[in-house]
Amino acid sequence: MRHRCSSHWAIRALALLTALVAVVPAGARAADHTTTHPARPSTPPPPPAQPHPPHPQDTGFLDRVIVLNGVSYRYVVYLPWEYDPHRPWPVILFLHGSGERGSDGMDETQVGLPNAIRAHPERWPFIVVMPQVPYSHHHWTDPDMMQMALAALDAEVKEFHGDPDRLYLTGLSLGGYGCWEIAKDYPNRFAAIVPVSGGIFWSYAPERWKQQNILPEAYVRAVGKTPVWMFHGTLDPVVPTKESEIMYTALSAAGGDVRLWLYEGWHHNAWDKAYTERALP
Repeated sequence: MRHRCSSHWAIRALALLTALVAVVPAGARAADHTTTHPARPSTPPPPPAQPHPPHPQDTGFLDRVIVLNGVSYRYVVYLPWEYDPHRPWPVILFLHGSGERGSDGMDETQVGLPNAIRAHPERWPFIVVMPQVPYSHHHWTDPDMMQMALAALDAEVKEFHGDPDRLYLTGLSLGGYGCWEIAKDYPNRFAAIVPVSGGIFWSYAPERWKQQNILPEAYVRAVGKTPVWMFHGTLDPVVPTKESEIMYTALSAAGGDVRLWLYEGWHHNAWDKAYTERALP
């Protein structure tokens, strides 16, 4: 009895399985054993890294420091608003007067050429280097101060693509003395020099007047054909107008390229007028 029941149920199970197989398509049976997923789009590669745009160059009056013989000197360099690092630029070395000495690196930007630049920047498409004599020194005619001024000039010519064939030297009062001294000690360095209310007979060395007949010769010989444009007030009580007149006569006699503009009725501050002359730059 037990065997017949087992056989009976086995026969019914076989019949049921046969019927199930008959109604399921063959393709479906294969799919029962395969797991499928929706197609996913491939992840695009990240875009190439973009270089950071160069930081725009600051223009205007920029603070700088130079170290010379272990001593730090603050100074200022001016870049015109249209400065383009891809072309060479003319460069002016400006020497301040005695009242602007110090160590802040700023006072020298308050008198003379810097003021003219602020008033009419469109007239001055130049790089301008403005070093400063510290209180521990007194004169631009000191050899180490001339060395410092030229080191600052060299640094900015290198940094801002200055044109070595278009370097210009100017200064007022104490800086006018420095103009002549640098022009003598570093001949052929500058394309032109512009001493304002200056000369070669230093007020702090009155004994130089005793060499009035021979002293100009060294300066004339060094300057040669370099263009010189002098400015002086006729009533200057600090640096006599005669100083510029002596140099004008000496350079003219040697066939130099020289101008002297005298401002009638002006005192020592001839720079207030000289640097506003439209023809100067």
